[in-house]
Amino acid sequence: MKRAAVLLVVVLLCAACIPGVKAGRRCSTSEWGDDGVYALKCENGRWVRKATKAQVAQLLIALAKSRQTTTTTTTVPAAPTTTVDPNPSGTATAVGVGDGSSCALIADGRVKCWGQDRYGQLGDGTVFQPVSSTSAQPVVGVTTATALAVGLQHACAVLAGGSVTCWGSDTAGQMADGTLASPDENPTPHVVAGVTGAVSIAAGSAHTCALLANATVQCWGADSTGQIGDGTVGSPAFSAPNVVPGLTNVIAIAAGGGSTCAIVTGGAVKCWGSDDHGELGDGTNGTPTTNPSPVAVVGITNAIALGARGDVTCAALQTGAVKCWGNDEVGGIGDGTIANPLVNPSPVDVIGVAGASRITVGDAVCALVAGGIVKCWGYDGDGELGDGTVGPNSGTPATVATISSATAVTAGTQSTCAVVAGAVWCWGSNDRGQLGNGHVGSPNAQPTPAAVLGI
Repeated sequence: MKRAAVLLVVVLLCAACIPGVKAGRRCSTSEWGDDGVYALKCENGRWVRKATKAQVAQLLIALAKSRQTTTTTTTVPAAPTTTVDPNPSGTATAVGVGDGSSCALIADGRVKCWGQDRYGQLGDGTVFQPVSSTSAQPVVGVTTATALAVGLQHACAVLAGGSVTCWGSDTAGQMADGTLASPDENPTPHVVAGVTGAVSIAAGSAHTCALLANATVQCWGADSTGQIGDGTVGSPAFSAPNVVPGLTNVIAIAAGGGSTCAIVTGGAVKCWGSDDHGELGDGTNGTPTTNPSPVAVVGITNAIALGARGDVTCAALQTGAVKCWGNDEVGGIGDGTIANPLVNPSPVDVIGVAGASRITVGDAVCALVAGGIVKCWGYDGDGELGDGTVGPNSGTPATVATISSATAVTAGTQSTCAVVAGAVWCWGSNDRGQLGNGHVGSPNAQPTPAAVLGI
């Protein structure tokens, strides 16, 4: 009853929601906000998620049905349709984390996903059947994957031979099939037309980029801030695959909320797209606020790995050090402070991290260091730092509890996952089953790693 009352308040108030807010960010009113998937309320100076739009819609349907009948009946729900996995075990080699769902690349070429299935982002051929999967389920038809990336509500994989297939939300053309939200939910993988020779892939909030064998980059999906890199902003608002002009000799890519970055031969980094918080790293402090063509990140000549999400970008260097730039509102820059300054348009040294070989950015920022240890900093409202505590946010790296010998780590919205000896361990929020540990919630915040079932 308490949950229904909260949803009813959302229904009544969120017609006037402030758009574009983000969980954990500062706010100064008691108003409601909308991040595109959730309704959020400003509580104690921070935006807090209250309900998904899907939950609100379900409540409205239930209210409507209750008005149509005066007879109370009890219905036993049919068992949800699930995909039977003929080979439930498997060795994970990589993991991707979105907003409420995650996926793992299995050594035999399969992909398995778990968590929320609002847009078909589990790839099991169904939408909301069940609403969330609390253990890893195989993506239908994908048996030769070689690389994986997970955006907020969509996922893509590179297949043997260099083609790319995607599934999940198509609200901004993420499926690259020439349509927009037709349909919005895509629970079965779609081959991306016009992409061949892909060797790796990166997914942002609603756009995707593929690194090709010829060391060039193709991007598609949302282009509202120039993140496609074709020299235009929002022309059209979503894009079919386009080669990023003038960008050659690329060896690695990363996609953020509204920006994209690449490492080129020699270790220099180039970025394009949104720069309203300095996430392009060119030292200009958001002048202009968008740049649809690649610009050089200042002061970096020896990068080996990149991470980007939201409005923070980071690079691991050949020396094992890490530098970050962009928005420091929750400590994601990692210099030991929070919002001091708020905007960092030039790379800043992360303190307390040495021997880094990989870097990933989500709500938290995490580095894989020597010995397979994982260190995280930034947002910790749901235990994303993995050090056994929930909050406060931290600009100082913390060591993730119980994790060693990790070979991969990926941070997403509200949760983070690592690969250890072929198994996947996740920590952070479990409000939609995104930890894959067999249940939703209980508790919602899990500040220490839990093993994902089904891998």
